[in-house]
Amino acid sequence: MDQIHDTVRRHKDVVTISVLEKILDQKFAELKKGQNQQSKVYYTRKELATLFSCNLSTIYNWTVKGKLQSYAIGNRVLYKVDEVHDALIKL
Repeated sequence: MDQIHDTVRRHKDVVTISVLEKILDQKFAELKKGQNQQSKVYYTRKELATLFSCNLSTIYNWTVKGKLQSYAIGNRVLYKVDEVHDALIKL
């Protein structure tokens, strides 16, 4: 009888651990997703073109005209998220 109780306890623990692991994985995924959205500091030209539904040449023209401030690292051109949001004009 004790052997049955031990077996039931072990299986109960395994089920509990399994459920807890699933919950933790789910919460970790949610947290990671939220951090990615909040911790984004720079946009690439491609991301801005997608965000504004325009062509890459439009992003280039806005940069040349001074509407957007770009930053270069090697041959990558980046735009600060805060500066892009500040450049938007409320109508």
